[in-house]
Amino acid sequence: PKCGTSLRQSVLEYPWSRDRDTSWPQGNHQVLFPDIGARISHPGVQVVAMFRQPEARLESAYFHMRDQIRPRGRCARCEWSNSPIGCCWTDWGWSSRDFLPAHRAIAAGVPPAAAVGNFTGCMTSMVLGKGCMSRHATTPAHAAAASALVDRFLFVGDTDRWNLSLCLFNAVLTGRRFLLPWQAANSRPTSTKLLDPLHPSTSRLTDRDPIDGALWAHVSRRFIRDLIRHHVSAQCCPVVESVAELPPPDTEPDICRRRGVGR
Repeated sequence: PKCGTSLRQSVLEYPWSRDRDTSWPQGNHQVLFPDIGARISHPGVQVVAMFRQPEARLESAYFHMRDQIRPRGRCARCEWSNSPIGCCWTDWGWSSRDFLPAHRAIAAGVPPAAAVGNFTGCMTSMVLGKGCMSRHATTPAHAAAASALVDRFLFVGDTDRWNLSLCLFNAVLTGRRFLLPWQAANSRPTSTKLLDPLHPSTSRLTDRDPIDGALWAHVSRRFIRDLIRHHVSAQCCPVVESVAELPPPDTEPDICRRRGVGR
């Protein structure tokens, strides 16, 4: 799910499954296979994903699109040439009736709640193989189905706890807890400017997403369990230039060799 570009740099350090779909837009890293439930059962297939608090994720999507407003008459990639936004089209799952009003609203400076607040269930839809803005996931049953799939993922992370997430990712993939400097970098930051600095509340979504909220709660519980299982904490995740710099496991501090909640 979105916020994956920085994670993707770490994922590319490992072999891709031959089952990966490379077609556009389905092979895009933002969307899983429609038949992910079947594909994840194939030998050698694993899924990793980074998740984000739903309202923060939608706000980020809004400001990412706002950063991509293009001059009138210019079209770098004319998938939808009449859109004022130079990104985030088919690969985001918009229906033909939804994308243009939403894009125009964002370009006109309409606040996030009014422009995109009704596009709920983004992460749930993506886990189920649909686009973020497709509004496919609308019921508790969708959230339950996505949660069941997430239980079969090799790794889930939390963008708000990025360093712990990447340390956990490394622990799951290699058996060692560590963080490489480049893994802590934000490779594709979104603008941090508020819509209206004098009224910052207009840049915030206050209504909760009931569908993604349920999935997010499930992911958060799984994330904490995995931190405990792999003994991941800030004290036990040294930043090293290479894995070769890691000390032998039996020389780690005692706190890193006993169960503890990641902090």
